[in-house]
Amino acid sequence: MTIRIYDVGGRFVRTLVDAIQPAGVHLARWDGTLDSGGKAASGIYFYVIAYPDGSSSAKKMAILR
Repeated sequence: MTIRIYDVGGRFVRTLVDAIQPAGVHLARWDGTLDSGGKAASGIYFYVIAYPDGSSSAKKMAILR
C-alpha cells in the first residue's frame, strides 16, 4: 500500500507510506513537511491511497497555518 500527497496542481509532495501492511486499522499522520524537508504552504492537498490489488482511493484535505 502506498499513501502519497499531492498539491492542487497535481504535483507530488510527499510519500507517507510505501510498504505492505497487514490487515487491520492503521494510522498515517502527515505533519505538513515536504519530501525535501521544507514545510508545505497553507492550502488544499490530496492524498491518494494505492492498494496492492491495483485499486486506489483519493480524498482532499486542508492545511491551515
